[in-house]
Amino acid sequence: LSSVLELLPDGRCRFLAGAGWHDGVLGSVTVEMSADTAVGHVIRTLTPLAINDHRADRQFVLTPTLREHQAVSSLLVPLYGSSGPLGVVGAHWKQPHDASPDEITWLQILANTLALCLANRSALQAENGRLQRVEQMMAIGQVAAGVAHELRNPLTSIQGLLQVNLRDLTSRGVAADDLPVIVHEIG
Repeated sequence: LSSVLELLPDGRCRFLAGAGWHDGVLGSVTVEMSADTAVGHVIRTLTPLAINDHRADRQFVLTPTLREHQAVSSLLVPLYGSSGPLGVVGAHWKQPHDASPDEITWLQILANTLALCLANRSALQAENGRLQRVEQMMAIGQVAAGVAHELRNPLTSIQGLLQVNLRDLTSRGVAADDLPVIVHEIG
């Protein structure tokens, strides 16, 4: 079995990818990052962890997903980027297995490559979010311009009527002190 667990904002890890798991595990099953889980230990220490036989190991609790898939042995390496841990990459066997230094190194190289892919995905998602905000602001600007245009047309008519009436009232000798202020404010 192989697994790529992605660290979620709430502190759990989600099965992002892998091979050998039952349908429905990838993308939906999560693992708690508690101190008594091997995955939690790897996230906290950012060091690889090899467990030869989960049945004999007393330090870490076997997760329900590993138990269900009859995983007996695990090799876990941290998946981390420039801003911190991103998750855990794992290899799991259904019989006891002593992970060699070469296997640990190979899995860490794989984890580093995956971390780069995840970082690029995050950067792309952030850029898409910025583009969506720009598009939203452009749409708001277009609506505001339309509203301003719709308000401007009647105000221009009102301004013209006030100017005509201002001349008419002043020619008859009626005091129209407020009308020039209104005409000026509309303009």
